[in-house]
Parts: sequence; C-alpha cells; structure tokens
Amino acid sequence: MILPYCYLAITTDHKFYSPDETANFVFTKQFIEHSTFSIDTPINTEVNNAIFPRSVNVTDGRFVPMSFLGILIFYGLAGKLFSIYIVTFLTPLLSLLGVFLFSKIIDSIFNKNTALFASLCLLFNPIYWYLAGKSMMHNNLFIFFVILGLWLLIKALATDRFKTLFFSLSAIAFGASIWTRTSEIIWVGILLLVFYIVNKKMIHGKYFFIFLSIFCVMIGALFAINYSIYNSLFRTGYSSLEGQASNSLIAIFQQIFLPFGFSLKNIGFHVWEFFIKYLWFLTLPGIWGIILFSKIKKTALQKSYMVSTIIISIYLLIYYGSYWPWGQYGQPSEPEVLIGSPHLRYWLPILVLSLPFIYIFIEKVLPRLFTYIKEKKVIAVSLVIFFLILISFSTHQVFYSPKEGYVKINNDIKDFSPRLEKVSSLIEPNSIIIVPAWADRVFYPEYDVIHSLGDKLIYQNNIYDEVKKLTILRPVYYYSANSDQDITSLNETEFIPRNLSLIEVSPIFKGEKLYKLSTYEQQ
Repeated sequence: MILPYCYLAITTDHKFYSPDETANFVFTKQFIEHSTFSIDTPINTEVNNAIFPRSVNVTDGRFVPMSFLGILIFYGLAGKLFSIYIVTFLTPLLSLLGVFLFSKIIDSIFNKNTALFASLCLLFNPIYWYLAGKSMMHNNLFIFFVILGLWLLIKALATDRFKTLFFSLSAIAFGASIWTRTSEIIWVGILLLVFYIVNKKMIHGKYFFIFLSIFCVMIGALFAINYSIYNSLFRTGYSSLEGQASNSLIAIFQQIFLPFGFSLKNIGFHVWEFFIKYLWFLTLPGIWGIILFSKIKKTALQKSYMVSTIIISIYLLIYYGSYWPWGQYGQPSEPEVLIGSPHLRYWLPILVLSLPFIYIFIEKVLPRLFTYIKEKKVIAVSLVIFFLILISFSTHQVFYSPKEGYVKINNDIKDFSPRLEKVSSLIEPNSIIIVPAWADRVFYPEYDVIHSLGDKLIYQNNIYDEVKKLTILRPVYYYSANSDQDITSLNETEFIPRNLSLIEVSPIFKGEKLYKLSTYEQQ
C-alpha cells in the first residue's frame, strides 16, 4: 500500500489542492529554512493586513500559521534532518506505521484474529486512506501519535523492564498528539483517564507521576511556542481563549467543550448522512458489535477500550456533529457528502476505535443469523464479502470520487502549472495578484495574493481602499474567470470611483484572464 498511500506525494510535487495543506507546507518550509514560523510581509502594515492567502493568519504585518503547530514542528524538524523532499512522504509512511502499531494494540487487548481484521480494515478504511495521501493535513499524524502513545502505555503495563522509559515515551507521544490537534485534548484526556481508572492497580504512583509530569511539560512547551508566535498562551491558529477571562465560567466552558454549540438537529443530520447512509457497512456492524461485547465478560484492558470508545464517540458526535460548516470555508452551500468532508476527518477517531467491534459482529452475530450453515463458513464468507465491499468502495472514493478523489486532485493540480507559468511571464516578480477564493493555491507562495475581494466577512474595512494604496506601492493584477460584463460592473462600482481601472493583459487558461489594476494616470 506504499504507492497508493503516496500517490499524491509522488505525482503533485509541492503544490496542493487544499489551502490548509498549502499553508502548512509553506510554514514548514519556512521553519526548515529560517527556523521561524513567521513570514514578514512589511507592506501589510501599510494596507491594514489586506494581503494574505487562505488558511493563513496575519498579525502585525506577519503571516503566521492558522493550523495547529504540531505538524509544522515535527515535519519541519524532519526536513531539517533529511531535506524538505521527505516532508510530503511523512504522513503516508506514518499512516502505514500506525496500521502496524494498531494491530499490536488490538492483539494485546483482544486476539490475533481481531487484530488482523482491524488492521486490514484500518489500512483500507476510505477516510484513513484518503487522509494518508493528503500529506500536509494533520488528522492522520494526530491518530498516529495517539496510537503510538496507547501502544507504549500497554507495553509499560506488560513489562517489568523499561517501565519508566515506556511511560515517559507514551507521555511524549500523547503530548505530541495535542500539539498536532489541540482541539482534541478533551477526549484524549478521557482516554487516558479511563485507562488509568481501569488499570490503576497495575500503575504504581511513581509511574503515574512521571507520565503526568512529562505530559504537562509537553503542554507547557506548547503554550510557550504559542506565545512566541501569537503573543498569547492559549491561542491557536484556529481559535483563542484570549478575551474570555471577563466572561462567565459558562462561556469559557462552552469555548472549551462545545465551541460549535449543541444542536440535536445538526447532530442527527450529520450522523445520518455520514455514518448511516455513507459508511453504513462500517458503522452499523460496529454499533451491533459493541452492544454484544458490552454483555460479555471482559479483561481490564478490554473494558477500558470499550468504555473509552463509547464515551469518546458520544463526545465527538456531539462536539463536531453540531458544527454546520456548509456555505463557509470553501464548503458547498448545501450539505454534500464527499470523501473530503470535514465531518469525516473529524470523526476518524470513532472509525478507528470501532474496528474491533466490526469483527466481533462478524464472528459472533452473523453465525446466529445463519444457524443452518456451519459457523466457520458463515464467518469466512462474511469476511470475504466485507472486504470486497470495503476495498472496492474505498478505491472508488479515494481515487475516483468525481469532486475530491486523488485523480481529480492530480488533474487539477497539473492545470496549476500552465496558469502560473503564463502569468509569471507577464508580470513583475514583486507583483500582487488579486484572485478568486479557489486560485490562491495556484499563485501562492510564488506571489503575494489577496483572495475573495469584497467579502465583508473576511475584510471588515473597505478592502478596495487598501487596494488603491497597493497600486502606488507595488504592481497589482487581477485574475478572474468572470465575464466581461462582470469586470465592467466591478470597474464602474468599485474602481473608477477610486480613479482605478482594470485593463486586460491577456487570456490565460480556459476562459480565465489576467488584468492589471492601474490608475488613470498610468494608462
């Protein structure tokens, strides 16, 4: 599976379909080359921070990450050691290593058959596979660190040698998971708490103190790094607890535990669309299997795994199920189930944790439904049918999904080059390009860009006034697929009143054109 997991890393070089991936790669490269996550853009201080691509924050004229910092730090350090060319292969390779470690965990908790089944399910899981190929997204890296931390904890319980080392390394791994996706700290804490409660007789106080101390040091280090970048202990690129101190405890609680509010309607809709209709062959057997497993005798580790799965699943269903992103952040205006939909990657932990219970369903439930057939035949046939469904569904969705599959992404990224090359031949190296929301990934980081011109949700001040200032400071171009009538209307309503005008430079690609923004004196 190395080649299927690395397909995009091999075929797309260092251009990305997602603005999040583009920004993560740019900041990782900045750290590799300059040991900082800030990119100075001094001109931004003169135009009210108007210049920035998507998925980037602007602070005091500097580009700073919007992403959680873990992927930037870990991949940046790897890039310093082995060169930047390894960076886009790390997520696929760590995802494969995560499958191997997951099989070890499930073997320790359940048995070899369950472990083999669960690991193969994870390997071919459509969401895990898809995100493995999205090399600068942090979801699979986060899952890897959680799996690594849990494996090390189980190793620590199972051995009398190197206990201190295993507990210490586990704390580092779980701390790294929080660096990678800070928003998941609550349920990671639940996982650790349940593990400790169920297994506390086997965990000496000394090891508990070692684990907790190192974990807290990791979180403290994250606070320090946040402060160095954002001048705030609690801020991440996505959100901030700053300013909450004057609010009520209820407001602070909601910011931490339910930042998207609580909506049963939204939860029900998203669960139905994504889990029941889209991934029914994974979720329905998993639910049935966990119900059956709850009724039988379990070891301490099995109990902690089952309880953690139930509590974490409920929490994540509420936390992210209430989130309604449609019509925002590049999502479709109406809900649409796609392989790259945010809810699927946010609910990936549920899909991973539930895998052993699918095997329990196949092994324990199905033979009861077909009592007239030998049990081994029922299980064998069921496994063959299940994996045929899983592999065919995953291959189709990951590679051939018409809107977000790997093949579509690869073809779209190939179309970036002719656009960029032609525009580069026509404009000055220090030019600023105004682009529609989708096109910043074509021209950034080669050029400074302004995206979504006129969107009042993005630009609180009048962005057109800032653009006028820019035309005095640097060459400014406008890239668009709009009709001539739309360009004329934009000129008449926004630019001509400011003594500016869009002048066509050249057609570029498939109906898209490049314009130069000039004052009347420059024409």
